[in-house]
Amino acid sequence: MKLFVRTFLLFTLAILNTAGLLAQKLPLGFKSYSNKDGLSSSTIYSLCKDHFGFLWLATEDGLNRFDGTNFKIYRHDAEKNKGLKVNHITALFESANGDLWIGTNGGSLSYYDRLSDSIIPFEEVGDKRKIQPAITHITADHTGNLWVTSYGALYIIDPTTKKLITQKPYQKILKNFEGQTSLYAFEDRSHQLWLGTDKGLWLYDKNYNLIRHYSHEEHNPRSLTHNYISAIVQDSRNAIWVSTNNGLSKLESNGNSFKNFSYATGKNSISSNAIYAMVADDSDKLWLGTDEGLDVLDLTTENIVSYGPDSRDPHSLSSRSIRSILVDDKGICWVGTYQGGLNKYDKSQSHFKLKQSNAFDPYGLKSATVTSFAEYQNSVFIGTDGGGLHEYLPQKDLFRQIQLPDDRKNNRHDLSILALEMGRNQQLWIGTYLNGLFCYQPGSKHYVRFKKGEGEKDLNSNDIFCLKEDRHGNLWIGTNGGGINILNLKTNTIEKLVTQSDYTDDRTKPSNNYIRSFEEDKYGRIWAGTFGGGISVYDPKTKMFTFYNKKNSGLPSNYILSIKEDAKGTIWVGTNGNGLAYLRPQSKQFQTLSESDGLINGVVLKIIEMPTGELWLSTNKGLSCFNPVTKRFKNYTHHHGLQGGAFVLGSGLQLSTGELYFGGQSGFNHFKRSDIKINSHIPEVVLTELKIDNQAVVPSPNGPLEQSLLTASEIRLAYKQNFSINFEALNFTVPEYNQYKYKLEGVDNQWIDAGKEHSAYYTNLSPGEYTFQVIASNNDGLWNNQGTSVRIKVAPPFWQTIYAYIFYVFVIFGILYLIRRRSINNLKQKFAIQQERLRASQLLEQQRKEAEYSREFDRMKIKFLTNLSHEFRTPISLIVGPAEKLLKQNFDESVANQLNLINRNARRLSNLVNQLLDFRKLEEQELKLHLKNGQIVAFLKDVVQSFNDLAIRKNIILSFSTEMEEEILYFDENKVERILFNLLSNAFKFTPEKGSIRVNLEACPEESTAEVACIGVSVKDSGIGIPLEAQSRIFESFFQHDTGPAILNQGTGIGLSIVKEFVKMHDGQINVESAVGLGSKFTFRLRLKREESPEVLEVTETIVPVTHPLADLPAVEVSAKNADQPLVLIVEDDEDFRFYIKENLKTFYRLYEATNGKEAWQRILFHHPDIIVCDINMPEMNGLELTRKLRADKRTKHIPIILLTAAVEENGPLSGLESGATDYITKPFDFAVLQAKMNSLIALNRVFKDTYTKQVVITAPNPEIVPERERFLERVLAYVHDNLANPQLSVETLSSHLSMSRASLYNRLLEFTGMTPVEYIRSIKLERAALLLHKSDMNIAEVAYEIGFANPNYFTKVFKAQFNMTPSEYIQKARTKAENPV
Repeated sequence: MKLFVRTFLLFTLAILNTAGLLAQKLPLGFKSYSNKDGLSSSTIYSLCKDHFGFLWLATEDGLNRFDGTNFKIYRHDAEKNKGLKVNHITALFESANGDLWIGTNGGSLSYYDRLSDSIIPFEEVGDKRKIQPAITHITADHTGNLWVTSYGALYIIDPTTKKLITQKPYQKILKNFEGQTSLYAFEDRSHQLWLGTDKGLWLYDKNYNLIRHYSHEEHNPRSLTHNYISAIVQDSRNAIWVSTNNGLSKLESNGNSFKNFSYATGKNSISSNAIYAMVADDSDKLWLGTDEGLDVLDLTTENIVSYGPDSRDPHSLSSRSIRSILVDDKGICWVGTYQGGLNKYDKSQSHFKLKQSNAFDPYGLKSATVTSFAEYQNSVFIGTDGGGLHEYLPQKDLFRQIQLPDDRKNNRHDLSILALEMGRNQQLWIGTYLNGLFCYQPGSKHYVRFKKGEGEKDLNSNDIFCLKEDRHGNLWIGTNGGGINILNLKTNTIEKLVTQSDYTDDRTKPSNNYIRSFEEDKYGRIWAGTFGGGISVYDPKTKMFTFYNKKNSGLPSNYILSIKEDAKGTIWVGTNGNGLAYLRPQSKQFQTLSESDGLINGVVLKIIEMPTGELWLSTNKGLSCFNPVTKRFKNYTHHHGLQGGAFVLGSGLQLSTGELYFGGQSGFNHFKRSDIKINSHIPEVVLTELKIDNQAVVPSPNGPLEQSLLTASEIRLAYKQNFSINFEALNFTVPEYNQYKYKLEGVDNQWIDAGKEHSAYYTNLSPGEYTFQVIASNNDGLWNNQGTSVRIKVAPPFWQTIYAYIFYVFVIFGILYLIRRRSINNLKQKFAIQQERLRASQLLEQQRKEAEYSREFDRMKIKFLTNLSHEFRTPISLIVGPAEKLLKQNFDESVANQLNLINRNARRLSNLVNQLLDFRKLEEQELKLHLKNGQIVAFLKDVVQSFNDLAIRKNIILSFSTEMEEEILYFDENKVERILFNLLSNAFKFTPEKGSIRVNLEACPEESTAEVACIGVSVKDSGIGIPLEAQSRIFESFFQHDTGPAILNQGTGIGLSIVKEFVKMHDGQINVESAVGLGSKFTFRLRLKREESPEVLEVTETIVPVTHPLADLPAVEVSAKNADQPLVLIVEDDEDFRFYIKENLKTFYRLYEATNGKEAWQRILFHHPDIIVCDINMPEMNGLELTRKLRADKRTKHIPIILLTAAVEENGPLSGLESGATDYITKPFDFAVLQAKMNSLIALNRVFKDTYTKQVVITAPNPEIVPERERFLERVLAYVHDNLANPQLSVETLSSHLSMSRASLYNRLLEFTGMTPVEYIRSIKLERAALLLHKSDMNIAEVAYEIGFANPNYFTKVFKAQFNMTPSEYIQKARTKAENPV
């Protein structure tokens, strides 16, 4: 058993030693800022501090400006033309003229204009030339010109003119990087230019002549670590450092080779080879931001210290992935992280180490509340409330629990300890709540316990609040209600000093039994602070008490919490809410220091004196450091790094090393006096925002501010406008403690102390000129007395301006003038009435003549059109007659089809002529209805189909749809046909190519009766549309809307007027809905009588468009000669084009035809063709739907399918092939190519059939057994493919989908594929990416987002690792292979 205990202790000490070494690597303290502090995004790609002192942050969700207190965010606004184009910011740089240049990923280059407080895209200024959208870095050379690197080019910009520089001597270098990826630009102190790319490092002299190209050589360890350059810096010793995504390189003095640093296990290694940021400071330190932490390299020793997140240290880094670093002019190191926000290390800020409880840390605190401390050798004992006793090892930064019994609970670590005292014999005395007193021997780990009892060795209370060992070795025990217990260690007996009532005159007993603190003065007297009874001072010589209370000695309160005697003999007393009191030697009256004197809080819980004489006080709101000489307080709160909660009564200790410990409700703080820093930097003061009537003011030419308040010299206000001005001291070291004073000259006679307030408010200023001034101090009271100022001009009200006085004069003279004019006007009015009557009669006569002329002109137009129509009739008849005669003769089918085409279009021309004649009859009221019964659905459908050839010629989609059942109605066929004909003609006339025209027929049951049926017909097109102001007149005769030169042959303007009259003749109405650029929709309703015969033809289903039955489309006649030829099914809804295909293929194949996918499905099941040639855009069932149906059916899944289409769609080929098609051809096409593909697919299909047949013959009918490995991988593959574009796709979601743990998933995938889950998912994504890059026209960024990558840069990196080439190289290789096949 002893051997086991010894082994366990050695193992524990080894762990503690290792952990201690790791903890020693983190001496820095960081303050972090995240979204909850106002930061727009937790990922920061670049940092820049401008000449005003603002910190600018480039995040993936906008640009942030930080003043130490607030973040101001600039984002992309889709409703504004100016501003950021995208929110993903990648680079920041302030040019010499003060403009902040902003590089983005996807939004190109912009700059921040301080005068207007706005962001302006570069393409909108200067020469307005566009540059690449993805910017990687921005810097400037010694002349002030900007160098901008990007994915695709290198740019040089004059920041003053905002123009690109392309002339000599820059031409050659710009041409070298045209179309190339440039990542980083840097000019060294010799004005040599270093350019980092994804292909290495380029060095140019000051005349921009190439000196050398450095690149990574696989077998040369002295070459660059990698070709992908992330940063270049020159240190204080003029050495050039280059970071890559595979390590760090330092150019040696010979200029030819590098000394490389890379990640390796052990000491003095960088944290990761992936380095994103690098900065050299003025103290010979090189800061490296890696993917695994922050590294600081000492340039003298080249030793590396690494920093990362530490769960035991709340002041450690918030994230290990570092993306940007900035060391500013004040020595503050700013660290931007990936998903961890902003971190700040400030050498001027005091550093308070903080230890907090962590229930899951075996070497951490077990309770949040730390109540007491006791020093023991090189460790510190710590008492907690509810967590028992701990031993803290400062060198290893770890805790060890001490097991002591608790009467209340079974858990041995739940003691509530209130006081600790280390005795002179190295005995630890432990005062508890409800568990009495313990005497613990740290060496032997044994303890003795004292509890409440009646004996002389027993306590009179188990609640111990304070302990003190006096110079004689006696232990003074302060209880809660049991008075004072004095333990004599020699006799081991306990003397009880208990008063019977408060405020008694018995000086042998304390004034109160509730003891909170003890202090022994230099005379050996014991000062006991009570809770409610003041102070009781016990003199061991006389064994009598002296009392100090509020009444007799000026104590500010009788509730005493802490007492301390300083080196000069002054007694300091902390009270419960009434501040700090002190009693000087030989004095009988206390003096008080309260919050009004600078004390942070009136509840003083612990007092500790430093060797320098300073007093450190713990309170409910933080720590106060008091200098008794200057009588000034310096306060510290959680803003300085202290714990957030209140400190605890009596919880404080100064070690023999001088280090201070203070315990509180959220752990404990410990620090050395040398850790407390004074900030010597004077802050700049800026004005940040102007509000008028509580509304923020933006700069405008005629507004209160002509430019941003930051640069404005004057504010113009209207009379009685209330306003406020916000200001800020740009001090980033505890900015919460900046102090402000302001004054408005002309209103304020003295400076107004605003304290920590950032705003000044003024109302009801009188007209005049004022000057607003503000000064500020940093957190340590160092003032900037220059401050800043701005003039304010308050305009007078209108009635007090010079213009008002001039107006008053004019009003007086005007009144006199009006009186004079009134009498004259009365005379003129009578004469004017007579003149008006004369003009009115002349106007009526003129309007009558104009109306007669207009009617005569209309009659002349009608007569002309009528004569012209008659002239057209003869030649049309000469066309129609011979055509119909020829159709009656027995010509072959090809000739007959051409004659039908002539006949149809000749009749359409005849219809146009008849329309002109009908208009004349309408004008002369000679037109009448000729009703006859007929099938209205079939009739309207035939009219629509007569426009099929026109739709094909114009490449317009024409469709007819209805859900109305067929019905026999009475209507005038000629006029109904003319209505629909005119509407369709207009639709085709004003609909561009590739548009659509849709005709819909529906019943209107709400307006129908038993005798009359109401039908509604709508004609909707995707044409140019009709303006709203023209829609009310389009049904007027001869009205034409000017559609511009794009529409030829706009017509005569009578068609729609005829339509309206014909609709009225059928007791109907017509209306139009249209919007310019979105098309038009004409809707008319007809009220038609039902057939009176009781025998009504019932039609249960109408199929639109009409398809011919299978018998109507027979196969081409098959002779004995072609009986063995392949059987081909042609699926095409356009009859002329289907005929065209058939004529070209009938010599080589047996052919069948179908007009849509539904009919084709029936023919396929009946004939089982060898191959199918199918159009995509068809009614009822399109080509893609037919293809999917064929592939889903076992009877037809083997048949090859070639899809034809005239539409040019972005993903057309991909959609067609994904639907299951074997090939995809775009119209127009070469029939030789089509025939070659058909022959190849037929031959290949026959080979498959022969092979399959042979396998069936020789293979036994064994049941299909799918191995578990294949079933598992199929499920994984299916889920990954379904969630490729899902950014939430991860190993956790995959394991959840498969209902297994992450460890099980890892083991099975590693066993089946040799890859981890992350590698397997990534390989599937990259294979999909390769297919998209090869088959689609998507760019690299679109492919990256399509397969779920959030960053195209990272996608490029992993793609190259998988395929040994970048995506752009892969695309080029695929194109080269396609253009030069082997």
